[in-house]
Amino acid sequence: MALLNSTLTNYLEKLAGKSPAPGGGSASALAAAMGASLIEMSASYSLKRSGKEMKKAVTAIKKIRKQLEKQIDADGIAYANYRKKRTVAALKKAADVPVRVCELSAEAIAIGVFVAKKGNANLKSDTVAGLCYLFAALTGAALPAMENLKGLKEKSRAREAGKRLMALRKKSAALIDSVR
Repeated sequence: MALLNSTLTNYLEKLAGKSPAPGGGSASALAAAMGASLIEMSASYSLKRSGKEMKKAVTAIKKIRKQLEKQIDADGIAYANYRKKRTVAALKKAADVPVRVCELSAEAIAIGVFVAKKGNANLKSDTVAGLCYLFAALTGAALPAMENLKGLKEKSRAREAGKRLMALRKKSAALIDSVR
């Protein structure tokens, strides 16, 4: 699909098109990558003030951002593979990608809260905007993940994943609320 390296306009045209992919999972990964990018920017500007902890935050958020970038394309590829093969393994993979977006978003939110509290106060609005993108991504990616998991015969796996995703969402919301 190579969405990551396309122009933003091209990506949005494909997203608006009459194809199921890219869809909500890919869009959520993009939103999360944008949120992580804003937090990375804020953390980078805060390095002189906050020392080693902020340097660790920059390294961690950059790693997460790179992983999120990969999920932009991985979601559509996994979904297309499922539509082609219609196997349980392909359905699990189609669910795994948005679940990973949720997990990465939650990790990035924890880092972003640290940056919002300890970083450059002049960039707090950028950091909080990044947190909002990440929370929207976590919520948005949970939806296709749950939809894909519904198709599995292993209902316990779907229930457990659903509980885990809702717990991530609840914990992330509480972290973000601590910044406002």
